[in-house]
Amino acid sequence: MSKKFKNPLSVLYNSKNKDGAIKNDGDKPRMSLIPQLAKMELARAMQFGEFKYETHNWTNGFKYSYLLDAIERHLTLFNCGEDIDEESGINHLALLIANAAMLYDNTIFHPEKDDRCPIWKTPQGKIALLQIKRKFEQSEYLKNILNKKNNNVGIKEKTNKRQK
Repeated sequence: MSKKFKNPLSVLYNSKNKDGAIKNDGDKPRMSLIPQLAKMELARAMQFGEFKYETHNWTNGFKYSYLLDAIERHLTLFNCGEDIDEESGINHLALLIANAAMLYDNTIFHPEKDDRCPIWKTPQGKIALLQIKRKFEQSEYLKNILNKKNNNVGIKEKTNKRQK
């Protein structure tokens, strides 16, 4: 399974109220951080899948490529300006999230369904991928983005100081 995430802010979420009751939830997932509208649309997308196929059909496992293809289709259609899927009437991003969630669970419960291109698992493929990542990390494009972000942070900090 995944590595244990230690919340660096956990001490902030261990609380003691006025009456002395203690709730030590600092190392538990903060479910309230999940965007609620997206969660509702995700539920609608999963409900559509239940109607179209059957309840919990996805737990039987899929080849990873089926889910990756669906994710790419919904992302492409959204990127081309189509917000709502014609068949289901559900937002493409919600359907993308649903497929990504199913893929995530598949990686844990059905690793045998991993049919991603095997070349990227070879030593040569891993080296090539690292080289691509390094080129991007060292690119002027990324440096410009990071500089703009850092400048914006500085502007926000100055604005916040002025407002106080």
